[in-house]
Amino acid sequence: MAVTEVDTATRFVQECLLEGLRAFAAGHDPLLEGLARARRGLGARRGMWISVQGGPQAVALCDEDRLARLREVPNSLASRWIQEAPTGRTRLLGPDWLRRDPRAAADGLNWALVARSPRTAGVLWFDASTPLGVDHTWVDAMLEALEHLDVLSGRQAEDRRFQRLRSLGERAAGVAHDLRNQVSLAQLELRRLQLGEGVPAPELAESLRGAHELCRDFLGGGPAPEAVPAPLRQLLVEEIEAASRVSGRAGDVQVRLRCRAGLEARYEARRLRRALRNLLLNAIAATPAGAAVRVEAERSSNGCVDVTVSDEGRGMSKADLDRLLHAGESRGGTGFGTSSVLDCVAALSADLEVESEPGGGTRVRIRLAG
Repeated sequence: MAVTEVDTATRFVQECLLEGLRAFAAGHDPLLEGLARARRGLGARRGMWISVQGGPQAVALCDEDRLARLREVPNSLASRWIQEAPTGRTRLLGPDWLRRDPRAAADGLNWALVARSPRTAGVLWFDASTPLGVDHTWVDAMLEALEHLDVLSGRQAEDRRFQRLRSLGERAAGVAHDLRNQVSLAQLELRRLQLGEGVPAPELAESLRGAHELCRDFLGGGPAPEAVPAPLRQLLVEEIEAASRVSGRAGDVQVRLRCRAGLEARYEARRLRRALRNLLLNAIAATPAGAAVRVEAERSSNGCVDVTVSDEGRGMSKADLDRLLHAGESRGGTGFGTSSVLDCVAALSADLEVESEPGGGTRVRIRLAG
């Protein structure tokens, strides 16, 4: 394709730039998509942009089979021509030049274009089986377009890193929240041991093991446990007892359980325990003295198992309910207990439903696979 006329060249570069902008709006890599549009329009076999912004994926490569970000120029490519590309000049290489390079000959290169931007020192490369019909005006416009798209790609990558760090921070806060609960429980049991009240050593060991597993899971110190079919009732009883002790309100708030002994669901115990303990602590904290928290587990008509925690507290408005589902935002407390619940529910591949209204209490339902 010949794009030597000024109007044709301008339209062509604009189309490549627009393709990159559309990709950016859709969440795709704008530089790769803009470069790919240029490669197709030129009829080139391969297109490449080497960014001077650096980073682990500084090379954008597109050919007939793939769009990829690479750490370095592929070994099969004639990197000598890229390394020696003069700044501000375009080199159009034909067979007479490329056949002198063993690597270029081995790669089957016939025609190539290489240019280094005078503004950013980024390098543009195209190779093809037939001559590339471009001129210096087109190359300079394409360099400028790819520089803009490269900046967009960099911002997009920064945004994604920020989102990953934000997500990691929310998870860390949720783990710290749950770890505090585990340590509080261990302190209570240690106090009981010091006072000679029963023999809570196994419970103390279990609390400390739970704290250790929280840290290990967050740091990725072991394989992710799998969900397996298991009875529910005993787990619910244990979590109700633990939450009642940690809350310090066992004397004035009852927690009533309704779950038949043989009911089973598919779940991973550690994550379900974390979610339930946070829900129970929230429900107990919201329930006035003399009232009750209800925990129910039953099989639904579609074969799933619903675990519901209901309180008799003051309930929430729609605005409070919306805030509840965002980490660090809560009408009371830190808000990171809810973040932990959401994290655990997602890991369990379960569904979460929350119902609440002012003066009507709150009901939270976890739907587990049967």
